[in-house]
Amino acid sequence: MVFARSSNFLRFLIILSVLWVLRDEDLFWPEILGWAAVHMSSNYRVRCLGSECMPAVGEEGFQMVTMTNVRRRLGPGVAFDCEGFHAEAGVQMALWGPSGCGKSTMLNLISGLLRADEGEIRVDNEDIQKMSERKLDEFRATRFGFVFQTFNLLAPFSALNNVVIGMRFADVVPEKQWKEDARGLLDRVGLTRRIHSKPNTMSVGERQRVAIARALANRPKIIVADEPTGSLDPKTAKGVMDLLLELCLEDKVTLLLVTHDTEIADRLPHRFDCTNLVSEVAS
Repeated sequence: MVFARSSNFLRFLIILSVLWVLRDEDLFWPEILGWAAVHMSSNYRVRCLGSECMPAVGEEGFQMVTMTNVRRRLGPGVAFDCEGFHAEAGVQMALWGPSGCGKSTMLNLISGLLRADEGEIRVDNEDIQKMSERKLDEFRATRFGFVFQTFNLLAPFSALNNVVIGMRFADVVPEKQWKEDARGLLDRVGLTRRIHSKPNTMSVGERQRVAIARALANRPKIIVADEPTGSLDPKTAKGVMDLLLELCLEDKVTLLLVTHDTEIADRLPHRFDCTNLVSEVAS
């Protein structure tokens, strides 16, 4: 799963979330502080999961993501290694393989949630390995949208505010347009009548649709999705995949989707086999 150790970006999300509660939600201080404490104490970790690295070819020509001789030590005697990988702008690609093979680690390295020990990772022609934590957080907020298996919606907030919060991280959408754009995104994912609903009143399929709308909030160049249908029944999963593929194609957004499911991988035009990304090394 894509859960990486809490970064400054995630802590910033929590702080903004609490401020948003104070502004827009009718909650009491004990509830606010208790909710924030639980989230601040959470440890988000990457479980490296590995392949021979083969390039994937898209249609746009521009290399949106490249990895060259990337290595990350994962523990005593275990390391992630990728000699070379690239994905062109606008490509829809599955990072496929069984659990424990390296696909989620690869996604975390590409998005900067995990730092490589060696090698070069370029995203949108920027070397993210050379960025400070602050610059990387800002870069991530403007280039990436995230869709997780467990949705990661903020429970005290409505669907509308969950999407609006995503817009606060980057100077992409003018503040006066936040709610209008959020409504438009929720309409695109079929949730026009649910914009004021909170996550605990929504079905799992509806929650994932909110998460997709939030991922598109800052008009990202890349959507990274880690097992986005893993918590859904087959019928709902198909609907979510249809929506995700359609929206990324419409907005010309690069999609990198982690999955162990061959049927889901087959739905994307390109597949990267992550089977051997993780291997034993000398301690």
